[in-house]
Amino acid sequence: MVKANFEAIVGTYQKYLVGISVSKDKSAEYYNFVQSFAEEAHIGTVKCVAAFGNYVVSGGTDEFIRVFDMSSRRDVSSLLQQEGTINCLKFINDSYLISGSEDSTLCVWTTSNWNVIKTLKGHKGGVNGVSVHPKGSLALSVGKDQKIITWDLVKARNAFVTNLKEIGKNIIWSPSEKHFIVLFDRRIDFYDVNVAAPVQKVTFTKDVNCANFLNDSILLVGLENGCIEMVDISHDKPIKNAKIHNSRIKDICVTNKGILSAASDGAIKLIRKNNFGDRGSTNLGCRITCMTISNHQS
Repeated sequence: MVKANFEAIVGTYQKYLVGISVSKDKSAEYYNFVQSFAEEAHIGTVKCVAAFGNYVVSGGTDEFIRVFDMSSRRDVSSLLQQEGTINCLKFINDSYLISGSEDSTLCVWTTSNWNVIKTLKGHKGGVNGVSVHPKGSLALSVGKDQKIITWDLVKARNAFVTNLKEIGKNIIWSPSEKHFIVLFDRRIDFYDVNVAAPVQKVTFTKDVNCANFLNDSILLVGLENGCIEMVDISHDKPIKNAKIHNSRIKDICVTNKGILSAASDGAIKLIRKNNFGDRGSTNLGCRITCMTISNHQS
């Protein structure tokens, strides 16, 4: 039996959380994709998913957060605190989880017993995205109120507010902690942590659905038309573009085996980092909404 190189976890419009084991025999050219589990996690659409260590969590339109232990393959908890769709989830190292809701709040949960230890209030509209600083002491959130809020997670309070002129769809720290990005409909703004205004703006001809850093200076952007565009943060235009999917790209994950992308038509593809060459693919036959990589140890 070939050991899995990694496991992708996807959320679907049809309420399910699905695991995909990705592996390759040494002599094979392409990676194999095998479904490892399927769980009816919510009574509504799965909106977001996150993973850390042995845990995978999902949030849905049913206002619940579901917690799964990947080592035992069991559902270990169902969390209900916020009064609205759970739009975003991020782990704060292995000790805490932060959730952003349509009810404008963020909740911090402890992973020791999955209780809420703090509710962060500051947004005046739904929270669209949250990103935790790599050191775990700060978080950034962006909401429908056209604001970026910087949160001091040590003191559990609002530290700084940045006003935007439009609604940000998501916010992401860079690996080096020196800058972050905000996603808009057809633009991505790059911020330096020491400068209040964006230091770079990159526009696109199609709607931006998702993004992820390949490294600290290169960003991968998934578009509505199924293309992935590569952006160097020192340039105001994409430096590489490829048609990867036949429908809108919903999520992009970077692994040591390549770039994994998921599309709304159920397709999941693994491509090379240097030239976007094909490394394997599958199709779940359902509408994918989100994806993450589980790094649990079997």
